[in-house]
Amino acid sequence: MSGVALITGTSSGIGLATAIGFAKAGFRSVATLRDVAKAGALRERAAREDVALEVRALDVEHASSVASCVAGVLRDFGAIDVLVNNAGAGFVAALEQTSEAELRRVLRREVRRRGRDGGAPARGRVLWCAGRSRRSPTRTAS
Repeated sequence: MSGVALITGTSSGIGLATAIGFAKAGFRSVATLRDVAKAGALRERAAREDVALEVRALDVEHASSVASCVAGVLRDFGAIDVLVNNAGAGFVAALEQTSEAELRRVLRREVRRRGRDGGAPARGRVLWCAGRSRRSPTRTAS
């Protein structure tokens, strides 16, 4: 194994493909999503690609969910070598039709998604995936 990769937002799209890709590359791929009952497509693809995934619940909007998931991964595997913080959700609305509460919720999720809430690990590679951004900053901590 090349290490442990924790990937958020793996129910579909880039997150799903990333979790499969890390597993194929020899990582212990920990695929997370808010509701593990919605992991059908992820599990089907893993079976089709003949790779093993560890599927866990993680809701990036709730600090207790993040703490619980990270603690469990550290307990079970000893480290998180790569974090791909892909979780997010689309939001389409005209600004004048958006309530302040909705706007705050979206901004809070997107700021956390980029690791600015202090939740990044002290060591390892941290990758931010942003579908609407041209830049995907990569930081390697020592």
